[in-house]
Amino acid sequence: HPDFCKIWVVDRTFNKWDEALNEFGTAMQQFRQRYKPDYQNVKDAVQGSGKLQPVKRAAFGLPIVFYYRSLGQSVVLEGTEHDRRASPLIVRVVKLADGKCALVLLHFVAPLLPADEQLSLRRGNTEIAKTQQPDDAILGKFVAQLRSSLEKLLNVTGW
Repeated sequence: HPDFCKIWVVDRTFNKWDEALNEFGTAMQQFRQRYKPDYQNVKDAVQGSGKLQPVKRAAFGLPIVFYYRSLGQSVVLEGTEHDRRASPLIVRVVKLADGKCALVLLHFVAPLLPADEQLSLRRGNTEIAKTQQPDDAILGKFVAQLRSSLEKLLNVTGW
């Protein structure tokens, strides 16, 4: 049902499965890397601000490891009760009848974690800060960016 699952097919074919996956991976890495304001938000908390705004990138799944070379530190963002959460965005490379490959994206619309659970920023076993869960708006922004970096995305609605 469209309220619970969104499906897109990238309107472009690839000669090999790894070419398709590399294109998608590069686009995702560029989008997520040092995503503002998450990067600075977490860095400020690591430096002792005591405040942590919701980390929007968490909508892609948990845990997230942040490494700050300038501080020589790494921290992990995870749920207070659940340390792992698979991404609700699934990428599938599909082989077509002509031997080429296509990318299919599925976004399962569901809460990241139980509604009352917070996210915890930890250095080792020490909790640095807590924050609320983000909404999944960042997934929509990522899909919109894919529309311009890969090709048109064809919405699949209903069967």
